[in-house]
Amino acid sequence: MTQPAIQEQEINLHQFLRILRRRYPYLIAIMLVIVLLAGVRSFRAIPLYKGSTLLIFEKKNNAPVDFATITQDGANESLATQEKIITSRKVIARVLDAINAEKLPQQEKKFLQDSGFKLSNFIKSIKKAVGFPEKKIVPDPIQRFRRKIAITSLRSTNLMQIQVTDPDPEKAALYANTLARIYIEYNLEDRRAASGNAFTWLSEQVAVLKAKVQKSEMDLLKYKQEESLTSLEKRQNTVDDKITELNENLSALVLDRMEKMAILQEIRGMADKLHKIDSIPEIMENSQIKLLKEEYSRLEIEFARISTKFKKNHPERIRLSTQLSHIKKRITAEAGKVVKDLEIGIHILQKKEETLAQSLDSYKKQARRIAEQAIEYGVLKREAESNKQMYKVLLERLKETDIGSSIIANNIRIVDLAKIPQRPFTPNIRRDMMLAGILGLFLGGGVCFLIEYFDNTIKGRDDLELLLGVDFIGAVPEKKHSLTLGGPIDKIVSRGHHETMSLLEFYRENHLLKTLMVTSTVAGEGKTTTAAGLALIYARAGKKVLLVDADIFKPRLCKVLGCPERPGLFDYFYKDTLPENLIQQTDEENLFILPCGLIPSNPTEIISSQKMRELLNSLGNDFDLLLIDSAPVTASSGISILASHLDGVALIIQAHSTNYHQVISVLKGLKKVRANVVGGILTRTNKKDGYGYGYGYGEGRKRQQLEISEELTS
Repeated sequence: MTQPAIQEQEINLHQFLRILRRRYPYLIAIMLVIVLLAGVRSFRAIPLYKGSTLLIFEKKNNAPVDFATITQDGANESLATQEKIITSRKVIARVLDAINAEKLPQQEKKFLQDSGFKLSNFIKSIKKAVGFPEKKIVPDPIQRFRRKIAITSLRSTNLMQIQVTDPDPEKAALYANTLARIYIEYNLEDRRAASGNAFTWLSEQVAVLKAKVQKSEMDLLKYKQEESLTSLEKRQNTVDDKITELNENLSALVLDRMEKMAILQEIRGMADKLHKIDSIPEIMENSQIKLLKEEYSRLEIEFARISTKFKKNHPERIRLSTQLSHIKKRITAEAGKVVKDLEIGIHILQKKEETLAQSLDSYKKQARRIAEQAIEYGVLKREAESNKQMYKVLLERLKETDIGSSIIANNIRIVDLAKIPQRPFTPNIRRDMMLAGILGLFLGGGVCFLIEYFDNTIKGRDDLELLLGVDFIGAVPEKKHSLTLGGPIDKIVSRGHHETMSLLEFYRENHLLKTLMVTSTVAGEGKTTTAAGLALIYARAGKKVLLVDADIFKPRLCKVLGCPERPGLFDYFYKDTLPENLIQQTDEENLFILPCGLIPSNPTEIISSQKMRELLNSLGNDFDLLLIDSAPVTASSGISILASHLDGVALIIQAHSTNYHQVISVLKGLKKVRANVVGGILTRTNKKDGYGYGYGYGEGRKRQQLEISEELTS
């Protein structure tokens, strides 16, 4: 047995067509049902006519005043907003009043309320039949009329199409034109109302601003009076000048004081150095000190002169020394007076500095106060001027609004009036039937593929080879007439048997195949007739063939070929009869049969015995081919044991009937005993199957491939 060849299969057109060909009754039935339902609905539907009116929206405002900036009406210029306005209850109510639509004809009411089959109507009919109380709903004429309206905005334009449907073509055109006219009137009224609202709002704002102007001017005047702000700028300049003057004077005083303090410090440092005292201008400017300094210098010269003549204790030297000391003390005393005067002067300068600093601080406070007053005054002044400006602008706009409200223009007009339609737009029977056919085709095809997805039976050669990994060796088509037991043997032969023999011969060219078991998964798959047909074809081809009926549960080979059932195979085991005495010659020259005979109580043991194998081996020497018609593999374990000692096993599988899980179970059993499965033969195939050659593999078949691969390798 070959290994399962699990490969990814691409879905192609031929595979689709084969699936549809096999399942076409479902496709045709679904398509016919959908087309029939569509036809019934189309023929029962009330013909509807459509009246169309074309409007244009002009974004430019023809009025001299743009009210959109005041009323925000520009937002309503969007076509989406206008669609909502057209279908509003207020507009439709005016339309109904204009055409007296509350008294619609009964036919039109039926169109508005019920349109063909509805689930809700079906439920209502059931409730009515069982006596369930029904709530009476009063129809809303506005809602009924709204269902008739369809509004379309033409892309990249300011055009809008209003469409109204009605069973009466004249009314359809009338309703569309009336709706457009009422909507234009409503839009004009709305714009005028917006203009009136703008005028009222502007009047209120003008009054409010007038009061604000008066209040701001009064606040400004009151502030000037309270703060005595006659000439704020002049006061500011005066204070600034005074601050500058005080700063200059204060700086001069500080400089003078610092100079005097420096002199004082210098004098104190030279109090005992008379020879340097003349370097201080303030000291030398003192007349008394100047005279004393001159006298001191003269005596000093005189003392130096007599010091050369007289000794230290000479009276003249003592006298001059005493005078010099006296003058020095007087100079020191006079210098002390100068220092005292400097200290007094410094103190006076400090007092003046403090006075000037206080005055400067006072003027700075005045400057800050003036600045604060200037800021407050500026705020009040700007507020008054701003209120005046706004008041002026709104007053001007109020005058313009008063003038423009009387000449406001509409920005919507009719481009094309609706004409009476000549033919209904629905039902479109040709279109509906075509769409129903297409829908039925797709839906029916989907159902076919869905059924194919869940179908896990073996249907053809692809299933056999790709799903199960079993070689395909033939297909036997289904007979239109039933096989008559014991009738002419030619009835069991078909073209499929010839093809099967050809494939078997191709196999026999490369392998030894003298004993071949023909078995199946379950009973009723056609293994007996297939074995008989193959034997007959081989016999007519000049091969000496022996048919062995080894079906231990339901032997039918003699009934098919019309020969005696006894003696047979099992007589060889119990009566010691020679094999050649049990073999029967059929009407065909080269075809022989070994019937089953009387089935004993232990057929399984006999089938799987060594003696059975020896019998078949000996018979194989006398014939070109032994075909053993056995019971289904699942019926007895002895069948698998016998198969393991034969040259090959041909597995009979009934197309569209045998589940691939059953076949897997059989293949696993044969694999365990190392039986040689030559291949599979499909029976009862039909023309739709193409004798099993080629089947579509969708996702369902791929899924089956994976499942089978796992089961076979487990």
